[in-house]
Amino acid sequence: MDVSIITVTHNNQSEIENQIRSVMGGLARYSWEHIVVDNASTDRTGSIIRKKFSHVAYSENKKNLGFSDANNQSAKK
Repeated sequence: MDVSIITVTHNNQSEIENQIRSVMGGLARYSWEHIVVDNASTDRTGSIIRKKFSHVAYSENKKNLGFSDANNQSAKK
């Protein structure tokens, strides 16, 4: 694996698709993984990721843990 990308999100349905597509385009010639941690979004962020980006390792927190804790949660994966 060349690159691991961690994205922490919260109620970001309007931008998450563009962000994931940007990662995919920018890293096309590398082996990579993309981990997205959702900090208890109440919009459609999770359904967009599950429906359109099955290659993304997606986890959904029941409450907003904040940026640092969510990053640490991802790094353990």
